[in-house]
Amino acid sequence: MKPGKLSLLGVLACCAVPTQPFENLGQIEGVGYVREFYVPDSKHLLVVVRQLHKFPRVVENYISQLDTEEKDKKIRYLRKRYLDVNAAQRDILKILNEFFKRGWIDEVYSEGLGSERSKEYFKKLYSYTMENLFLGESLSEEDRCSYTFVPGATTMLGMQGKKISPAGSLELILESEVEILESLAKNGRIPKISTNNRREDYVLRKICEDKKDIAVVVYGADHDFLDNVINWNLKNPDEKFSLISITPEALAKEDS
Repeated sequence: MKPGKLSLLGVLACCAVPTQPFENLGQIEGVGYVREFYVPDSKHLLVVVRQLHKFPRVVENYISQLDTEEKDKKIRYLRKRYLDVNAAQRDILKILNEFFKRGWIDEVYSEGLGSERSKEYFKKLYSYTMENLFLGESLSEEDRCSYTFVPGATTMLGMQGKKISPAGSLELILESEVEILESLAKNGRIPKISTNNRREDYVLRKICEDKKDIAVVVYGADHDFLDNVINWNLKNPDEKFSLISITPEALAKEDS
């Protein structure tokens, strides 16, 4: 199911609005639109902030091995695409900072993170990402301003010392990288990852294992948690989830 679409079962499981604290989300700076799927007897609330993010390192490695003409073409595409990523991540940072400020959360679960990391790790990750944003091309001061947020809102929060928790396992991350590499080798394209459902189910299990009543997860916009939540609720009636999906303003413009 595509993000934003609502199944009949989802409609039947919904109430008008979720309980506190996540009310009036549309009034928060950076929010484009919100979809709420509230299950009255749910034990957990999953808040998914949809994101655009930079391509994984396996894609960058693939581009670096292309001939000069094709490589330059891909880098021009990255420069354009990463402006959109920058805008989306800037919105996400505004949203998450507001959640922390209001005391709604004390941590964020992040896609692509397979284990707990330190503040120093996120600082190094940010620097590395910026230095290798366009496969080692030196960045001008204008570039650094234009692409400040591309390393990601969760990376920047981690640099501030905020708790960023893994929303994936190393095994699933490696599985997705293998799929990407196979698709790139076959047709030069990034695939729609078939591990999506397994990664989404992992998030639900992780939140239950962590005994979280409320969990905020930053995940790629192609991931749709609704079907996973519905199936989970049917199989786990004592561990039901409600779901809120937040689309940042910059990404909402892309969707329109």
